[in-house]
Amino acid sequence: MSAATPLLTVRGLVTTFPAPGRGKRTVHAVNGVDFEVRRGETLALVGESGSGKSTTGRSILRLVEPAEGQVMFDGIDLRAMSADQLRAFRRRAQFVFQDPFSALNPRLTVRSMLDEVLRVHGLGGDAAGRQRRIEDLLERVGMDPSVAARYPHEFSGGQRQRLGIARALAVEPELLVLDEPVSALDVSIQAQIVNLLTRLQQDEGLTYLFIAHDLALVEHLSDRVAVMYLGRIVETGPTRGIFARPLHPYTRALLAAVPGRRPVDSEGRDLERVRAEGEIPSPIDLPPGCVFHSRCPHPHRDDACTRQLPASTARPDGGFFDCVKVSSGGGMQG
Repeated sequence: MSAATPLLTVRGLVTTFPAPGRGKRTVHAVNGVDFEVRRGETLALVGESGSGKSTTGRSILRLVEPAEGQVMFDGIDLRAMSADQLRAFRRRAQFVFQDPFSALNPRLTVRSMLDEVLRVHGLGGDAAGRQRRIEDLLERVGMDPSVAARYPHEFSGGQRQRLGIARALAVEPELLVLDEPVSALDVSIQAQIVNLLTRLQQDEGLTYLFIAHDLALVEHLSDRVAVMYLGRIVETGPTRGIFARPLHPYTRALLAAVPGRRPVDSEGRDLERVRAEGEIPSPIDLPPGCVFHSRCPHPHRDDACTRQLPASTARPDGGFFDCVKVSSGGGMQG
């Protein structure tokens, strides 16, 4: 399904913001993120609220400006692009927002909204050609073309998310960055949108960066998983491998917290159900050493964890994890 060369490569991505209040403190939202997304696959970016997932997605498409790092899309350095070059690039990569209502202009009908996108990018030809393209877009996301005369407030949450996806598809992108696209929807509607995204990917060869916290959904939808904590990716690998054999203590804690899930290893043996105690630290005052050490349930956690930023260790399935107390075989060190 995936070509050998990644469609998207992110190296050393750092995004910061001025902290609110007095002083010159800094929010370290994304703190040295590396990952790749292969053509035609779905990479899920998961973690608790405040881990930096959404900021990572927005930084990649320069909806917010990164402070450092490199973002390569099909061999093109996005951070070196001018505003005009970036506008042209956005035909190839689009963002689907979490809240489908706030992402749509309430003053525009569906037809006007989609027509504006087509006109800005010079697509669809004349008015009649754009009208045909709008009808096709609505049908592709499972909506009747007759809804084109309606306004966003006249639709349900699931319908509005379909419209958001239609708007993203209008420019025929190769990559969709999906920021919690179903978290605001009822469970039954979530399944419909997930099925729509799966069908679109199969039919059109789309590549997805899927930002989510629902691990049951991630297990169903993604090819690979990157686990993010406090601005850093702490473990990544094939979805089946991550769920069968989580190595980083934070990944184990996340999976153990999934309701109804029995934590087992790749051979079906029970794993200890672990919990991450306490709250995620402030991204203003990052802890030294391993970013997870203040909440880590690992029995061999020690002072080295508070001083040493762990180097990446290879997983047997080709992924990696960042923990100096766990071996690649799944055993404890120290």
